Amino acid sequence: MVGLQDQIKQLRRELHAEDVLADLQEQQRTGEYKLPESRKAPYTSPALERTQIEIHRLRHAQRQAVESQKQSTFGKVVGEVLEIPRTAQTTADLSYNLRQNIVAAFSHPITTGKAAGQALRGTFSRYTAEQLQNSLRESPNYLNYNRMGIAIHELESHVPGLREEGFHGSLLERIPILGEVVKGANRNMTLTGNLTRAAWPTISWRRTPTQPWRR
Repeated sequence: MVGLQDQIKQLRRELHAEDVLADLQEQQRTGEYKLPESRKAPYTSPALERTQIEIHRLRHAQRQAVESQKQSTFGKVVGEVLEIPRTAQTTADLSYNLRQNIVAAFSHPITTGKAAGQALRGTFSRYTAEQLQNSLRESPNYLNYNRMGIAIHELESHVPGLREEGFHGSLLERIPILGEVVKGANRNMTLTGNLTRAAWPTISWRRTPTQPWRR
């Protein structure tokens, strides 16, 4: 019975995909493009937002707990140590964030400027940073970020691939006082990149309506 239901779902998806393709081909032929409706994020009450953030915190803590139980390998320890100079340099270098987003800054200065302003607020407040991250996770476009290969990095992840390039190592974050400075710089870098990349689909659609964003 379950197998039959899966086949029916798959058939419906295929039929829907064929309808969408036929519609897009017709738009391409006639030159009459249908602009997608603006997708607004649903209203999130402060209470719901706090709950969503707490859920993410607990899940993150559980993943960290599982990771900490794994035995450290020699290669992993060496990798963390070797990342210390780059993490320290990235934290102290105020221009690093601009260089990482240089293409977006020149091609879309207003969008990048807005992202940088929002990220600055999250630099000094972890909760504000988590609010911004939560708005991305709860966005109706979140699944499309993954489909389009747009990376939404984590603020504090034990997985280097989910962190910004300059903050792959996390040893410095464990040092009292200095660690908070490093975490703040990491939040700033991560939020600026995430918010800038999250705006790309909308910008791309406005610039190239003949290549519509798949929704």
